[in-house]
Amino acid sequence: MQNQDKSLKMTGLVSNIKNLLQTNQSIGKIDSPVPLLLSNSIEIFLADILYSSLSLIKKLKKRKLKTKHLKYVLKKKIRFREFKKKEL
Repeated sequence: MQNQDKSLKMTGLVSNIKNLLQTNQSIGKIDSPVPLLLSNSIEIFLADILYSSLSLIKKLKKRKLKTKHLKYVLKKKIRFREFKKKEL
């Protein structure tokens, strides 16, 4: 049951990415595995941020993850430095 739920969520994300890419005029035709690869990349990126944040809140002995924890991880971790330029 969980695998079916996950596949339905992934299909929704893939279709959303495909629609987003198709509405952009500067992007031409896209190959079929591109939206799937993008969705997997996004999932891995978010998991990395969340695991880093989880280790931070465990180190601080907190019980809730807050936006300040996510911002701290994005500012302090070397691999996220390019991501945080303007947004934070």
